[in-house]
Amino acid sequence: MIYAEPPPGSVQLTPVASVLLFRPDGRILLLQRTHHKPFGSKWGLPCGKLNDGETPIDGAIRELREETGIHLNPEDLATHDALYVGSVEAYFVYHPFHVRLDLEPLVIVNTAEHQEFAWVGPLEALRLPLVDDGAEALMRTFRSLRRR
Repeated sequence: MIYAEPPPGSVQLTPVASVLLFRPDGRILLLQRTHHKPFGSKWGLPCGKLNDGETPIDGAIRELREETGIHLNPEDLATHDALYVGSVEAYFVYHPFHVRLDLEPLVIVNTAEHQEFAWVGPLEALRLPLVDDGAEALMRTFRSLRRR
């Protein structure tokens, strides 16, 4: 489940940050997790847990670089409202960012975490087997983009 506020009485887990990258043609980058990882073989955005003391934007940039080899600067990213993902027992704070690229970057997938990448249209992304709550998180981010 995704919440707009932390569920009352639940435990906060390690926060995460993600980057929604738009190619010039509007397609977005998704990564397919390796089969032996949590959410194995499912698709999702470049995303990961924040390190202790790391800001969400720094974590998003680090995770993007580690998972895809793509280097961005903090001023490249636009932020969205945090979401709270989980259950009434435990949740994590999800910090989504996005960037619209002028050129298609070279993607070098970290094969320890992901087996494939794809540039897909937003509607096509929603038809893929996404990580848990991935479709709802994408939809909320897309709606946030339309309000800008």
